[in-house]
Amino acid sequence: MLCAFITHADCARHEMGADHPECPERLGAIRDLLLIKGLLDHMTIHDAPLASVEQLTRAHTASYVQGLIAAAPTEGHRRVDPDTCMNPFTIAAARRAAGAAVLATDLCSAAPCRPRSAACARPATTPNALQRWGSASSTMSRSGSAMRSWSMACSGLR
Repeated sequence: MLCAFITHADCARHEMGADHPECPERLGAIRDLLLIKGLLDHMTIHDAPLASVEQLTRAHTASYVQGLIAAAPTEGHRRVDPDTCMNPFTIAAARRAAGAAVLATDLCSAAPCRPRSAACARPATTPNALQRWGSASSTMSRSGSAMRSWSMACSGLR
C-alpha cells in the first residue's frame, strides 16, 4: 500500500492574519515540496473527512467541543489563548484535521502500516510535516491525542 497524503481545502481557510505563523501558504508549500521531490507520485491522496462530534468527544469532553463550536466567530478573528485565534472557518479546518487523523488510523488498520502524512489546519505546530507519523493537529486536538491515537494505531498498539 502506498503512503497516504491527507488534506482538505477547508484547512487553507484557517488563516490567522499576515503576521501569524499559521498561514495557508504552509499547506501549499508542503504539497509543492512533495510534488517537486516526486513523492506525490508514490502516495494516495485523500480528502480529509469532517470528524463527527462523536469522534471529537473520544479525545475531548463534549462541553469543550461544544464550547469551541459556539465560540467560533461569524466574521473576523477571535482569540482562544495567547497564540491561537479562530476565524469563521477554523471549526471546519479543525474537524478536517481530526478527520484526517481518523482516516489515517482507519487506513493503518485496514492494511500493513506505512507512514501517513496529513497536512491540515495547523502545520506551523509541527516543524517537519513529513515526519514518520505526519502532521495532523488542530484547535480541537492541541493535546496531541489524535496524533497519539494515530501513532498507536499505526504501530499496532491499542
